[in-house]
Amino acid sequence: ITETNDITVNRLEQQIAGNISLTSSAGSITIASGQSGVTAVDTGAITLDAIGSTSDINVNYTITSASGAITLTADDDVIFTGTSSDITSASGAVSITADADVTSDAGTGGALTMADGSVINAGSGAITLNADETITVETLTTSGNVTINSVSGALVKQALDTGVLVTGATLDLDAKTGISLNTTATTLDALNATSGNIDITETNDVAVNRLAQSTAGNISLTSSAGSITIASGQSGVTAVD
Repeated sequence: ITETNDITVNRLEQQIAGNISLTSSAGSITIASGQSGVTAVDTGAITLDAIGSTSDINVNYTITSASGAITLTADDDVIFTGTSSDITSASGAVSITADADVTSDAGTGGALTMADGSVINAGSGAITLNADETITVETLTTSGNVTINSVSGALVKQALDTGVLVTGATLDLDAKTGISLNTTATTLDALNATSGNIDITETNDVAVNRLAQSTAGNISLTSSAGSITIASGQSGVTAVD
């Protein structure tokens, strides 16, 4: 489906194998609260794309594929509003991008915000979050890898949640103005570019491929119940100034 303006979705559902694609060529996409959400079966892929400099994707209800990939792209913000704002796939990759148009509006191009109680569960699939502005993380869960990248902002945990927020194998974290997350990972790779600190609380044994500050700022990694190993042949831990 190609829509020409703002659109609210009560239900997009595939009851047989097949993909779902919704593009708004000049407006926002809102998944309506309390309705039926977006559902695909088998390996059906789900793609939502909101085009336009002020076009958002508002996730107010569930987006689910049995085992297909789920891709959300907005030229402005992607917003998860609450406890029913869940994305789930048993094995499909989940990719979410705010500021997909990558215009010359660094710092105001698009934020990715997960409200308290919202969940992205990719099963064994990879999770990738990209934004220009700050990415606010609630619960991300996969046995695969997690990549979170903010071009002009920070990676921060949801203020109302103090538990484990990011669970995955290798976590690749890149930010410009700081990283503050609670994790359960096998391997960590984190880079912060311009300002702010790196502050990661891990729950178990973790190997560090890289913890690096490209600017003045502190690095703190705490494992609350496990060992920390600085991996051989990788980039180690680096702070400047």
